[in-house]
Amino acid sequence: MHPTDKDSGSAEAAIAELVARWVKATESKDLDALLSMMENDVTFLPASGPVIRGKSDASSVYQHLFAQASRVESRPVVGEVVVAGDWAFLTGSDELFLTLSESGMRVHMKGRAISIMRRHSDGCWRFARGINNMVRLEGPN
Repeated sequence: MHPTDKDSGSAEAAIAELVARWVKATESKDLDALLSMMENDVTFLPASGPVIRGKSDASSVYQHLFAQASRVESRPVVGEVVVAGDWAFLTGSDELFLTLSESGMRVHMKGRAISIMRRHSDGCWRFARGINNMVRLEGPN
C-alpha cells in the first residue's frame, strides 16, 4: 500500500508506514522486502565499518546479520519528519536486539539516526541515504 497524495500529512503517514514495514521485514528477516524499500543507489553510513553503497552491499550486510541472529528485534523511534517535495528526512533513534544463533546471547545496540527518503511517481517512498551512530551496549539486556 503506497499513498500517493502529495500533501505533507499523507506523506508523513506514508513514511510512518514505510518505517513500520521496515521493522516488520527486519524482524522477519525478509531480505527481499528490505531491498524493495531501498533506492538502487542507497547509501548507508554506519557508526563503524565501511560505507554501504547500493543494494548489493546492503544485501550482503543483511544476509550476514540474518545468518548470525536467530532473532532480530527492531525498535525505531521517529522524532521528526520533514517533507520537501519528493524528498523527506527523518530523525530519531534506533534500537536493535539480536539473539545470536550460536550462543543464544542477546546483543543490545542503540543510537541516533537520520534517514533520507525519495518519493517516486507511483507515490512510493524508498530509503535513499541513512546515517546512524548505533553502538553495542554492554551489560545485561
